[in-house]
Amino acid sequence: MSDTLSLRALNRAMLARQLLLEPSSLSPRVALERVAGLQAQWPKLPFMGLWTRLANFKREDLADALRRRQAVRATMMRGTIHVVSAKDYIAMRGPIQAVLTRGVSPVKEHVARLDTAAVLAAARKLFAAPHTFDEVRDANLRAIDARHLFAVNLTKLAIRRGRFLRSFVYDFIETFASPLTRAVVEEALATAPGEASEA
Repeated sequence: MSDTLSLRALNRAMLARQLLLEPSSLSPRVALERVAGLQAQWPKLPFMGLWTRLANFKREDLADALRRRQAVRATMMRGTIHVVSAKDYIAMRGPIQAVLTRGVSPVKEHVARLDTAAVLAAARKLFAAPHTFDEVRDANLRAIDARHLFAVNLTKLAIRRGRFLRSFVYDFIETFASPLTRAVVEEALATAPGEASEA
């Protein structure tokens, strides 16, 4: 008869597998392989992730691995940006690409109209030199009307009364429904449940 692991033992095993029980002496590349990559939508996340896992980790350790192409920051699992070892990138990217390709199928007909040569030329020019995240995000920032690419969808938002909302939440709401300004949302939240609101 085999022993059954307790919930605590399973928890500790998971933390150990993720290098979160105690600082490890592994290199950043090997650590990335051990945890199958780290989320990197926000560029600072993999640095913080390795700092919490590795003894004596310094920012330059990961920056150097990226420069020497031992690690790669790329679109990976769930179509989000991760930092993975170059070895894992080569092994995983092929199977992941099929999923990513299917993910863009709803807009494929619109993408087909793009001048891919021009897009590739612009991308090569942009990525010819390193850039900071903010520099890339903010360079030549402008709004493009893309409503023709997507069908109309109904979005429902639920907000719990009595909770603090940060300003970006109000901005997010107003982006999707311009009449729902911060003042309108605050007035609706101040209204007692069941009581009518002008919002």
